Amino acid sequence: MDIGLVSLIVLVAVVIIGFVRKVNVGVLAITIASTIGMISSCAGFSPASTVGAVIMGAYEGDKAVENKKPANKLFIELFAWSVFCVFFFALLSFLGVFSLIG
Repeated sequence: MDIGLVSLIVLVAVVIIGFVRKVNVGVLAITIASTIGMISSCAGFSPASTVGAVIMGAYEGDKAVENKKPANKLFIELFAWSVFCVFFFALLSFLGVFSLIG
């Protein structure tokens, strides 16, 4: 893992914890941090991200599945899937589902 990414994650966690303490919204910091982790994991499947790019590259490189679906359609499906998951997990977080787990 890149040191810049680790420092960014630590910075975001510190800002979130400070925000929760200042606003006193009654939400556990671990709930917010886990929500950010789940949402960012889903956003990773976007073709603009690493996992999505690997999927696109593997799909383009495999000649057996190349004729089944065009690559631009796979790009749109991966992007739509990641956007849907981000909004879905944000909605679940807003409804308080993640606070039930912790």
